[in-house]
Amino acid sequence: MLSSTATSGTGKSLLAQTVHRMSRRARHRLVQMDCFAVRLSGAAAGEGLFDRNGAIARAHRGTLVLGGLNHAPE
Repeated sequence: MLSSTATSGTGKSLLAQTVHRMSRRARHRLVQMDCFAVRLSGAAAGEGLFDRNGAIARAHRGTLVLGGLNHAPE
């Protein structure tokens, strides 16, 4: 597990891609999910993450990157 709390536009996504490419999981999928965008769309808590074809299932054996976790709900 890796946690990066840098400000927006500092390359956190590039860091995640690099870590994934250098890991033993590189041959599997890298799935990036913007949790803030999911909340803005009005999706229920966990929708798109825990669904049968959600982010966790798609990232099976690969890397799951959750972004937008530090945005406070309005």
